[in-house]
Amino acid sequence: MSAVQPFEPQAMSLNRIDQLIKDGRYDEARRALRHVLSRDAHNAAGWWRYAKVAPDLAEACTAVTNVLAIEPEFPRAREALAILKRRLAEGPQDGAPPAPTDRPRRDQIESLIGLALLVAALVLVAGAALHTISSSLSGAPAAAPEGAPADVKQRPLIVYVYADW
Repeated sequence: MSAVQPFEPQAMSLNRIDQLIKDGRYDEARRALRHVLSRDAHNAAGWWRYAKVAPDLAEACTAVTNVLAIEPEFPRAREALAILKRRLAEGPQDGAPPAPTDRPRRDQIESLIGLALLVAALVLVAGAALHTISSSLSGAPAAAPEGAPADVKQRPLIVYVYADW
């Protein structure tokens, strides 16, 4: 995997901007696209990419409108504009929803839950082992298991664990 390249908007090609978008570096892509579009406001492909990283629906709508003004037959632009206008009509937007990479993925959440359960189990086992060890070190006689003759003592937990291996 290559190292992250420093942000240089003047050297950005649309291919490099596509990579920023793919990597989830939306702020950098947006800055680079603003630079590209300030130099060439008639760049339909640049406006299309800007619509993908726009900070809110209104800016995305403006960007797609610019795409269609420059290139009326731009693929998927009319459909995208209809969807954006419908979403704008549905209600006010505080900004774009977080990028998918900003939210924990399902597999990350499942891994964290699994790790938490493992840690909890280890804490319980360690607590029981420490209790057994401290009881055996205190010199107090171990209690006999229920139903066993009074002269039989219970072995400490740690012995049961090693005896079963």
